Amino acid sequence: MKHNYICIVGALPFGIFGYIWISYAMMFTSFIGVIFHMHPNNNKLKYMDLAINSCFSINASVYHYKIMSLVIFSAICYILNNREYNNDNTNKTLSNIRHVLLVQLVGLYGYYLLYKHESCIEFYFVCEDNMINY
Repeated sequence: MKHNYICIVGALPFGIFGYIWISYAMMFTSFIGVIFHMHPNNNKLKYMDLAINSCFSINASVYHYKIMSLVIFSAICYILNNREYNNDNTNKTLSNIRHVLLVQLVGLYGYYLLYKHESCIEFYFVCEDNMINY
């Protein structure tokens, strides 16, 4: 199967904002997402991407109740969209656009809320106090 360019474009903002907010977690998420969507039939990459995104999302959800609602919303959208995507009669382009809008961009908004809530969570962001060493 060829590269999934729509979802690759959806994964790039995680890397861009990860660079801006100095978030290695976001940059890693972007990297794994781009690699997986370049090879969408690779099950090892698929489950690695899913596991990393799930773990990071669940971990972030404990910091703010709004993030928990975003995690639940995007998880439901992912499951429903993935179920439809695997149907042979599905328009794959429309399904990929739904994935970007309802899963990836919602996840990016969750990182934004996390950053605005607390920009010094070491797992997600390099604290400005530690910037002196860079």
